[in-house]
Amino acid sequence: MIKIAHVSDLHFHKKAEDNEKALSLLDRIKGAYDFAHDEAYLLATGDIVDDGEISQYNNALTALKPFEEHLLVAPGNHDYGFGGNIFSHDSALLFDNEFLPNLGINFRFMQKQPMVRLLDDGAGTKLLTVGLNSVLETSTVLDFARGGIGKQQLSDLNTILSNPGYADIPKFVYLHHRPQKCIWFLEMVDAEDFMAVMNQNNVSVVAFGHSGGTMRPEEPPQARIMNIIKKEYGVKYLLNANSSVDAQKYYEIVVDNGEVSVSIK
Repeated sequence: MIKIAHVSDLHFHKKAEDNEKALSLLDRIKGAYDFAHDEAYLLATGDIVDDGEISQYNNALTALKPFEEHLLVAPGNHDYGFGGNIFSHDSALLFDNEFLPNLGINFRFMQKQPMVRLLDDGAGTKLLTVGLNSVLETSTVLDFARGGIGKQQLSDLNTILSNPGYADIPKFVYLHHRPQKCIWFLEMVDAEDFMAVMNQNNVSVVAFGHSGGTMRPEEPPQARIMNIIKKEYGVKYLLNANSSVDAQKYYEIVVDNGEVSVSIK
């Protein structure tokens, strides 16, 4: 059995008092799983820090260190620049070259290539996870926080997901921006192309954050909650954990013998 606890938009700040809610949520997740021995993982879908600043990354590193080797992450627009509005090359390099390696993740999201990790519980259950960089290198605050996968990364993603070797394995794709055409300064510009690839390759779960999330337990975490799908895309779960810190809740994704289920904890 494989379990993933999905949170997003932790927004670690410089001052300790501003991080109390994020730390409280992570402490609860630490107490819910045996990360040292079980096939359990923490997924943080971007905006791990608030301004892409080194002191914020240091605070995030301390908080996430206990999940080392059991951590899945993707960058968000706030990780790459002040206020999440203007792209900073220095902040992006901090994420790739300082923050990730100190958590045991040797990957360069700046290359705009999918991060592939095949999870295996050793008892017959496997899960293909693919992380994406959806941050655009915008140069003006008028762009605010728009996202995009890009043609090359989308092509690479399709190649990975369509690999016959993964045909019988559930597929899990995660990124920061919600895959929706919406208010232009928050939209993911190639959302429709992205969701078409999800449909073509029978992806079970797409996990993200950024904006517009709800963590109300009375609402099942199916795609219709997000009001994203305008037509049938075939993805069973679209999980927006944008409000996980404020709600003090997280999505639990469980994979057992090829079956995927989701609940709110």
